[in-house]
Amino acid sequence: MNQTFPNRKLNLFDTFEGFAETDLKSDVQNNFFDENFVSSSVQFLKQTQLDLVMSKMKYPEQIEIHKGFFPDTIPSEEKRFALVSLDTDIYPPMLAGLEYFYPRLSNGGYILLHDYSGTSFSRSIRKAVEDFEEEFGHISKVPLGDFGGTLIITK
Repeated sequence: MNQTFPNRKLNLFDTFEGFAETDLKSDVQNNFFDENFVSSSVQFLKQTQLDLVMSKMKYPEQIEIHKGFFPDTIPSEEKRFALVSLDTDIYPPMLAGLEYFYPRLSNGGYILLHDYSGTSFSRSIRKAVEDFEEEFGHISKVPLGDFGGTLIITK
């Protein structure tokens, strides 16, 4: 996205260190995953160090880093978003992401949700979407048949 939209700010929200233990425990307790899956996946999913991510950015001056656990890293200033990509893998930050970004999504904007269908993380992501709709009402959704199980939400 940074290369495709060189004149747009790209806000990156991530721990850049892996998952919060409380979030992982929550997903295990809710039967989204079992302990074996978590222990085998967590090390792989920690490969998100900030310097590694930034080394891939063609226009690093257009990047705003929000390092830490979401939603703790929500900026104090009000922002609007045209395109959001959520790839949280687990329920608590996915629901928090939907609750934060959807109301701030520009009309005609899009939210891309990774792992909505056909992946190991689908149960937690689907549940977050269901719970979000239960609280906020129906949202326009278009599932893609891609490898990442992406769901597009539009406003």
